[in-house]
Amino acid sequence: MKDLLLKQMLFEFWANTELLKKIKEANPLNPRALFLFSHILSAGSMWLSRLKNEDLTATLFQERTAEECETLLLSTKKGGENYFETVTVDGVNKIIEFTSPVDSTKRSINASDAILHVVHHSSYHRGQIVTLLKGSVEQLPLITYMPFASKEIES
Repeated sequence: MKDLLLKQMLFEFWANTELLKKIKEANPLNPRALFLFSHILSAGSMWLSRLKNEDLTATLFQERTAEECETLLLSTKKGGENYFETVTVDGVNKIIEFTSPVDSTKRSINASDAILHVVHHSSYHRGQIVTLLKGSVEQLPLITYMPFASKEIES
């Protein structure tokens, strides 16, 4: 299970990196696209902090520049890699208690489910962002799981 979750987190970082390239390329850039991208990164940072039992350093709806997004993306990527280097199989099954930033309810979730939530949540918003990039970039990014996980067969 740990290897599968690591692969999901690596997909998350790959897809966000590819999307950031297109956001930087966009002309004009729809401000909503950057806001949603910042939201994706905030959520990922918040969940990583919860997984590592650390204080939250981001809020869910922060406005950032593309450069600030890149800094947070790289920081979260490094933190995620460190998490997976040290977490045990029991660690990915631990229960995390948290307060929902949406409605302030006290909640709990299995760490592995939290990781899967991050990937699904981000995929949802990446789809919205790609729609907002239409007409602003030469080619829309193909950032679904298939191009990340598959290998081209040489003929």
